Amino acid sequence: MRAVVYDGLSARSHPATVDVDLGGLTVALDDGRTEHIPFARLARGDSRPDRTVIVRDDAPDWRLVIAEPVPWLASVRQAGRMPQRTAIAYGAGAAGLVGLVFVVWLTGGRLLDLAAPLIPHRVLEPIGAAVAKQLGDGEVCTTPEGQAALTHLLARLRPAEGFVEPVKIDVVNVDAVNALALPGGHIVVFNGLIEQAKTSDELAGVLAHELTHVQLRHPTKALIRVVGVIGFLEALMGSTPGQFAGEALMMSQSRDAERAADTGALTLMSQAKISPSGMADFFKRMMVKHSHKAGKNADDWIDSVSSFLATHPGDEERFSTIDAAARKAGVTEPAMSAGDWDAVNQMCNHDD
Repeated sequence: MRAVVYDGLSARSHPATVDVDLGGLTVALDDGRTEHIPFARLARGDSRPDRTVIVRDDAPDWRLVIAEPVPWLASVRQAGRMPQRTAIAYGAGAAGLVGLVFVVWLTGGRLLDLAAPLIPHRVLEPIGAAVAKQLGDGEVCTTPEGQAALTHLLARLRPAEGFVEPVKIDVVNVDAVNALALPGGHIVVFNGLIEQAKTSDELAGVLAHELTHVQLRHPTKALIRVVGVIGFLEALMGSTPGQFAGEALMMSQSRDAERAADTGALTLMSQAKISPSGMADFFKRMMVKHSHKAGKNADDWIDSVSSFLATHPGDEERFSTIDAAARKAGVTEPAMSAGDWDAVNQMCNHDD
């Protein structure tokens, strides 16, 4: 049958004759050149009723145009579709990857404990910085006095063995009562939390909690798990529902991590001689506020899921542990001086 070949090397068309056998096509150009092309290298291109187009994998710009029906076209796969063997191989690989994701999720800590320290800080830091910027919508509150006060508190809460990675605290101008530890040693404190805290000891308890998350590499472990689980759920359910399902899954997995962060926070505060009473008081107030708001209406529900207890799930057991430690605390000193505490409170409220 007659055809026209575009070889992709020039704009010229090359008249040709095409013969079909069991293995592929033999294309004989009118200038004497002949080539046999296996079906495995061929694919159906964008055809119209008046023409059929065949393309080839090993020459992206090559085109064979035939101006008549081609009964053997069913033997050629559609361009963009993988050959069956390749599809099976990719499917098996994808199934293995999904299986690995769920093994990591189901086995939890052990594999994550091994994997998290292997990710370098230089990889994690920009991820945490990007999330921090998004949380604060780019509006980070900073003053020399306020930042110095937070740095001094950070030094007091420094673990005896040192930080596992550099730590940076950002205060963002967001009304939500929350604080988060992010990958790369980033801790974000929302101004709403500072406004709700009545003393520097209350803020110190929250920071000690988030610092323990950093020390235990919880944000990195969460990142590993979320990337796998949310990625799979997004492919299965679509981007938005998959993301929410994955985040809900992570929330359900976080209670043990929160208890561990409480325990670590109490240790850090004991070493720094800061009373856990502030942490207990703040925890109790947030529990009361959360219980009053949850379930009233849509606006209250949205407010509740942006609260401290939504990402730091609370219960009476955790409060009892913190309260018991507060009653047993020995001689303590305020987490900050009055001047430092005032400087932190003014970080988002100072006049430029």
